[in-house]
Amino acid sequence: MTTVTAPALSRAAVAALTAVAALLLTACGDPGGSSGLVPTGDTLAGDAADAVAGDTTTTTAGDTETADTAPVDTGAPTDTVVADTADTTPPGDTGPTELGVGVLLGEIDAPGLNVAFAAARLTRVPVPPDTSGTSYPPCRVAHVDPNAAETVRYGLDGGAITVTGTNPGVTLSPSPDGAAGTKYTSSLPDDQESLLPGGGAIVSVSGAGGADVAAFSGVLQMPEPVTISLPATGLGRKANPQVPLTVTWNKGTGQQVVVSLNPLGPTGEAIAGKAVICDLTGDEGTVTIPSAALVEAANLPSPPLMALGVTRIRAGTASNAAYRIPLTATRSNGGPLSLSE
Repeated sequence: MTTVTAPALSRAAVAALTAVAALLLTACGDPGGSSGLVPTGDTLAGDAADAVAGDTTTTTAGDTETADTAPVDTGAPTDTVVADTADTTPPGDTGPTELGVGVLLGEIDAPGLNVAFAAARLTRVPVPPDTSGTSYPPCRVAHVDPNAAETVRYGLDGGAITVTGTNPGVTLSPSPDGAAGTKYTSSLPDDQESLLPGGGAIVSVSGAGGADVAAFSGVLQMPEPVTISLPATGLGRKANPQVPLTVTWNKGTGQQVVVSLNPLGPTGEAIAGKAVICDLTGDEGTVTIPSAALVEAANLPSPPLMALGVTRIRAGTASNAAYRIPLTATRSNGGPLSLSE
C-alpha cells in the first residue's frame, strides 16, 4: 500500500482507491461523522417541484408516493436545479417505486489504510450508471477529477436509519440540507477503521420513517474481504503499460466487482487525470486490463503513479408499501502502482 498513515490520507485519496464507493459516497454526502464530500456550488439535481416553495409534485399512474414541498433554493448563486422525473414506476405498475442511492456501508482494508464508512441519501431517481470514457472491454478509460463539483440529487426524509449487525451499530440521522432537501449524518467517527462483519453475514437496515418516506426495513448480505494476489503493489512497484495487466484476487460472492486504476500525486493524494475502470458482473477473481487502456492512462510526461483498487459489491433492498430503497455493501483493497516500462 502506501507509507502514509490512514489519518493523514485525505478523503479524496480514499475515493481514488474505490471508484464505485466514491460515486455513491459523493451522492450521499457524508461518509463519516461529520465530514462532507460535496463541495460548495454543486449542481442540484432533483424534482423541478423541489426548487419552489409550496409546489406539489405530480405523480404518474400507478404511483403511491406522497406529494412533497421544499424550500426556495438558498444555495450558491451558481447552483442549477435540474428537473428529474418524479417517479420511476411504469404507468399501471402498482408495486413500490424504486428510489435512488439508498444506504451504503463500506470498508477499505489495505496495508497502511483502514477506513470504514456508512452513508445514506434517498433520492427520487436512481443514479444512472457511469459509462463515460473510451471503451477497452472489459474496461474503459475516463477522466476523473476529485475536486470537480458534483451533482447533488434532492434528498428525501425517511427518518433516522438504524443499521444492526455491524460492529459498531450505526445510526444515520436526517437533517435539513437547504435546497438539496434532506441529508444524513453517520454516527461513525471519521477515523473508523472497521465496521463490517464477515463475508456472508446478514446486516439489518431499518428506517423510522419521515416526512417523505414511511418506515422501511430490509437486510443485506456482506461481501468477503478482498485480498489481491497480483500484481504486487507498493511504492516503487511498476507495471509495463505496453503489456496487458492481469489483476487477481480471492474469488468471492460479489454480485459486482470494480477494478480501477486512479491517478495519484507524488504524496499519494488523488489528482485529476485518466483512470482505468473495469465494471465486472460476478466475482471470478481475475481480470486482464488491455494494454491499450494502460497506454492511454499512462500518456503523461512522467510515469503516473496510480492507485490500484479492487472493490467487491453486494446489493440488497429495504422496502415499505410505497418504496424500494437500495442497500449496498462494498469491500476494497489495493495499493500504489506506477505505469512505466
